[in-house]
Amino acid sequence: MAELRLIPAAVVTWGGLVVLILAGSVWWAAGFIAMSAAIIALKAWWGQCVLVAGIASTTLITSSVRMSLAHRAAERLNAARAWTGRIAALPRPTNTGNTLVTMHVRGYPEPLAVFAQGEPAGWAPGALVAVEGKLVESDRPSLGGHIARGDLAVIRPPQGTAAWSEHLRNNLHLAVDQAIAGEHKGLIPGMVLGDTSLQTQQAQELYRLTGLAHLSAVSGANVAVLTTCAVLICRALGLGPRIQTASCLSVLVGFVVIVGPEPSVIRAGITGVVGLIAVVASSRMQPLHALGLAVISVMAIYPSMAVDLGFLLSVVATVGIVAVSPVLARPLIKRGMPDVVARAIAVALAADAATLPVVAAMSGQASLVSAFANLLVAPAAGPITVVGVVATLVAAVHPLLAQPAVLVINPLAWWIHSVAFWAGQRSLVTIMAPAHHVALIYGWIFAGLMRWPRATGVVVIVGWCLVVRPWA
Repeated sequence: MAELRLIPAAVVTWGGLVVLILAGSVWWAAGFIAMSAAIIALKAWWGQCVLVAGIASTTLITSSVRMSLAHRAAERLNAARAWTGRIAALPRPTNTGNTLVTMHVRGYPEPLAVFAQGEPAGWAPGALVAVEGKLVESDRPSLGGHIARGDLAVIRPPQGTAAWSEHLRNNLHLAVDQAIAGEHKGLIPGMVLGDTSLQTQQAQELYRLTGLAHLSAVSGANVAVLTTCAVLICRALGLGPRIQTASCLSVLVGFVVIVGPEPSVIRAGITGVVGLIAVVASSRMQPLHALGLAVISVMAIYPSMAVDLGFLLSVVATVGIVAVSPVLARPLIKRGMPDVVARAIAVALAADAATLPVVAAMSGQASLVSAFANLLVAPAAGPITVVGVVATLVAAVHPLLAQPAVLVINPLAWWIHSVAFWAGQRSLVTIMAPAHHVALIYGWIFAGLMRWPRATGVVVIVGWCLVVRPWA
């Protein structure tokens, strides 16, 4: 049970920030933390009580100070009606015709979302921009509680590593656009750099509908693939653990520099660092312990992640993979299924089953094709990430030099898009389903797979085919 020692602290810290942001009161959040610590104390877990109270209280204090600073900064910016900031992430077009630009503003303690009009020429991460507009209260919960609407003007383009990241991004964009035709080309910069500018609105909606949109976002999965590749290369060369660790850390830092220090990239980097620490510090450090440390770290650095659906889905999926996939894979392997196939099926089912109740709770819908679609595209995701990063580095010299690598992964991108297109054409892709119904159904499926794996598998497959009709 040692691997679970940070889980209570992570859960209470997370919960305290949720209460702080949603209720807007530090006292309600403090009450939640005190009540949680009291419950732990009743069990005579004194060490856990001190650990939970210390970590959660410290995070609450720093976050409440940042919340107060955000409200003061909003008043100051509204009084000035104009301010400068540095763009923090790639601009995203919205359905209303505006462009969502996330930026760092002096005095505002978290990235500020600005909805700007006009052509986003030069709006690149790292660029210094002037904003004329007004801050208003946001409908979406966050630590700062504000968004801005106004006009942007570029004062200075990106400098230093931000300029290099923009150069790499533009050259990979050109290499892909010149070498590949078809909607699937937008997957390559999306899966490598999180750049979805080559994806049409229809393609993005298709990926969202079929549960494949997460592939076009930089996440801990990218870091895991690249660091694993680094470890395998070092082991093949006969290098020791210290060199392997140094190589992983170098790859991690290099990836953050290539993609750019966006908040999502930093979160992925934190996950990678925690995994690296788990490898270096002790061979007994388990994944759930590392996950607890990652959650605490993210809550301390980015408190608004406490109410971010994407972060919640990442954590829930990780818990599902770590806790459930080995249990699902074991009976399949015992029945003679190849190890690789069994583990791939188990990981896809575990991640999908863990996240579906969350998605259903947020949207009231559940996808019937996401687990199968993710299972089909899983073998293609890793090679696209690795070869895509190589293509990005080569593109620094000239886009033409990156085209051979881009052409190598072109069939893999086509395969992922084809799976999404096929899954999206089924007669029934999503259904209206409350979260507890989804959790109950998957619970029965898991129980059946543990007791009668073959019979349950046949029943699930036949039932899925009758509902989704994959042949139609």
